[in-house]
Amino acid sequence: MLAMDLYFSQQCGNSKRVRFAIAELGIEVREHALDLRRGEHRSPEYLTLNPMGKVPTLVDGDRVLWESNAIALYLAEQRPERALVPSSPGERAELHKWLFFLAYEVAWPAFRYFFNTKLFAAAGGVADPRERETSAERLHGALPVLEQQLANREHLLGAFSLADIAYAPSMSVLAASGFELTPWPGVARWAARVHARPAWRVVNSAAS
Repeated sequence: MLAMDLYFSQQCGNSKRVRFAIAELGIEVREHALDLRRGEHRSPEYLTLNPMGKVPTLVDGDRVLWESNAIALYLAEQRPERALVPSSPGERAELHKWLFFLAYEVAWPAFRYFFNTKLFAAAGGVADPRERETSAERLHGALPVLEQQLANREHLLGAFSLADIAYAPSMSVLAASGFELTPWPGVARWAARVHARPAWRVVNSAAS
């Protein structure tokens, strides 16, 4: 009997992050796709699991986890033989550094840039050019940091790790919104490398 349940949305980048990790780790979970348009994430039953009404949420016995990076980290630590989480404290601190950098400097402006480029137009609305510009400015501050880190390596920590998995959804929405990565060729090559992995292709194609 499978021990874990994952509640997610097919289109949600945070859900893709966790499902990418699951696919790379070879972990089996019971998947429960929620239809956000129908408000299934706001149902009383789901709110008992995640009081913020967001996805994804992982249930492992009595343990209930939300926040996608926390879920992915928890799962990766269940499979140490896959080496997605470094073994030494110093290397794990490096992983955490890049996860926090993603959360504070990359993920939100990437989503807002996408939102103000694609989603408004798809819904027939008008984007906010000021917010789009502000998001682009924040990304122009963060991406050189990633470029420097990737100068002499193929992945953020050298070998493929949870850090690369975590960034995949944000880099994907930037590509979908036509954000130009030409000034940061190392970032562009890294994103293409990560998005070429079979596990990402499966997860991303399932959301299309």
